[in-house]
Amino acid sequence: MLIGVAFAVLLWAISDANSSTSARRASRTALVEVGAMEQVLLDLETGQRGFVITKRETFLQPWHKARTALPAEARRFAESATSPEQRRTAEQVTRGVESFPNDYSVPLVEMVRRDDPAASSLKRTTEGKQRVDALRAQFDQYTADEREQLAARTDAAGTNSRQAVLAAAVGLAASTALVAVFTVLQHRAVVRPVRGAAAAAEELAGGDLSMRIPPSRVAEIGALGTSFNTMAASLQDSRRRIMDNTEAVHRRTARDLHDGAQQRLVSLMIGLRLAREMIPETETAATDLLDQSIGSASVGTKLTVGGEE
Repeated sequence: MLIGVAFAVLLWAISDANSSTSARRASRTALVEVGAMEQVLLDLETGQRGFVITKRETFLQPWHKARTALPAEARRFAESATSPEQRRTAEQVTRGVESFPNDYSVPLVEMVRRDDPAASSLKRTTEGKQRVDALRAQFDQYTADEREQLAARTDAAGTNSRQAVLAAAVGLAASTALVAVFTVLQHRAVVRPVRGAAAAAEELAGGDLSMRIPPSRVAEIGALGTSFNTMAASLQDSRRRIMDNTEAVHRRTARDLHDGAQQRLVSLMIGLRLAREMIPETETAATDLLDQSIGSASVGTKLTVGGEE
């Protein structure tokens, strides 16, 4: 979510910067168009003034070109307006420029062609100058307003660019911090317990059945620890039972071996004594051998009894 918010802010800043750049481009286009429109007015005014003074048709060439270009220039000028206020001003200026040739310049040219003395009168000259000055003032105001908007949009574009860089830096820092925190948490919650489980498994394989894994808050690691501890406890119980059973078998075997050997030695000693009594005293060699055997059996019996005790 943090990365998503950071990139959303970054996209917003980039979009805003693009909008500011487009607005600046539109303002520059509007300034170009207002210059072109003003040039049309100047061509109309200078062409008809030169013709009025010299009465030579060659001076009307820029005047004719300006009249031909006026509709297209007026349309581009109105379309280039960057705000509703500027559009209203552009429409007003356009009406004034269109009115100049229709209401003043064309009739004045026709009067000069007819050699009407009123064409060069002070009234006509003053009217033309007033029209042109009024239109130039409107052009100047329009240009000043557009330049002010361009400056504001330039500042906004710079601010948006800085915001985009800041958003990118914040997003990168947040992403890095998030990755670092996630790595630390993963190491604590997963890597360390897994390593502990591996070490415990090695100890268990080495014979230490008392090894246990401490509980974990991570569900998967906790389940692994529970299974490991259950297995270790089962193995420990099994080994205890095996050792107990083995010890019991050893005790029973020892007892059986002890009791059986003692009985055989007693039986052997009794048999030897009976054989001794049955041999005459004259058989000294046989009697001596029997006496030694009876003594050995007696010693073995005493050792057996002592071992039992």
